[in-house]
Amino acid sequence: MDVSAHLSAPATPEEVGRLRRAAKHAAAQHGLAGEALEGLELAVSEALGNVVHHAYADEPGEMTVEVVADDREVRVTVTDDGRGMSTPSTAPGLGLGLRLLCGASDRVEISSDDDGTTVTLAFARATQAPRVPPRGPACRRAVPRSAGGAGARRGSSR
Repeated sequence: MDVSAHLSAPATPEEVGRLRRAAKHAAAQHGLAGEALEGLELAVSEALGNVVHHAYADEPGEMTVEVVADDREVRVTVTDDGRGMSTPSTAPGLGLGLRLLCGASDRVEISSDDDGTTVTLAFARATQAPRVPPRGPACRRAVPRSAGGAGARRGSSR
């Protein structure tokens, strides 16, 4: 497993773009390109935006992005030490974030408790087989069957 980026920053809107660009650059260094790289950029931006808007109640905490790769895939992990997804947020949202994450990536894993949230997004490397519907419990809950079988596919209408 090759760790190519590990960055932390205050969970503020100004830092989302910087961390997104760093994740995109690291993924591109591992051969991720085209539609997969665009999906990574969108999903990472959404995950970081969720940290900014939902993780911390009063003042910003930290958010971290880590990019790792192996022969099969590039994974981006976004973490925070906020209040977790089990606590209702007072920040308004459209309720489409999980669907967006699942539609933009090949696999999504989410763990959350009172000590924070970890979102891992996986993207198949170009040498791998064509993309299959997103996997993982988060996607099964977030993407209705009518959106493309077991999950929405990248490039489908949403």
